[in-house]
Amino acid sequence: MHFSLSFYITSPCAFTATIKTYYKPEGRKCSSSSSIPLTKIKRKYKRSKPPTQLNSHQTDHPVVNSQVQEGHPEQNLSLKDVKTFSDFHIMVNKQCIDSELSEEIRMDYYNLCVGKKEILHDDVREGLYYKLVAGVIGETVNIANMLRKCKLTTTKEEFDAWDSALESFGLIGMKVGFLRDRIRELANLPFESEDAKRYMEAKEERNRNANEIKALKAKMVELHESNKRIDEVIGGLKEKAKRYKIEFQKKVDAPW
Repeated sequence: MHFSLSFYITSPCAFTATIKTYYKPEGRKCSSSSSIPLTKIKRKYKRSKPPTQLNSHQTDHPVVNSQVQEGHPEQNLSLKDVKTFSDFHIMVNKQCIDSELSEEIRMDYYNLCVGKKEILHDDVREGLYYKLVAGVIGETVNIANMLRKCKLTTTKEEFDAWDSALESFGLIGMKVGFLRDRIRELANLPFESEDAKRYMEAKEERNRNANEIKALKAKMVELHESNKRIDEVIGGLKEKAKRYKIEFQKKVDAPW
């Protein structure tokens, strides 16, 4: 299957739209020509050479800078023979796509796979464009990292965006159910306690008050500046106004 695709991502929502545009739930490619382009994932992905077919006659030793590492494809499809990160290669359609992802992303993905004791993209449908699969893997790692960094104040909208992206990845065979389960746990936990709910409401009210105070302070500064300009006007007209007042009073007091 060949089609031209610029591989760029900015957010889970944009990536979700791309997945749903290119692939129906049954896995068939949509016929629509108005697909949503993927927007660039800054810092995470880099342009590179096409993936390299691994040669079973080559020896197994690591090469730096995300270049293809030699070895048998069969060994890379299971974690049982992977002892260290240097033994771990990302295989798609029997091709190694390590060069499509930064070493940081590959290391995080390796840790995810080791933690679940399985290759998370093992069931990804055959024939998918390798850059698309690389993007799904990269964004899966990105969401997992954001879940590790989320706080009690993380909004439901953020959790929903991550879950929506992961749902799309699952449609093409990515094993992301454990991440979606974690999202549901984290999203529901702060609201299970009445005290936690009151805490969140109080914190939101405080933030609103702080914003209002900030706006009022800005208004006060504006009013002070306005008074300074008015004082200058008053200072320049004060003597004239006093003379006019005296002359006016003389006219009032003048005899008939």
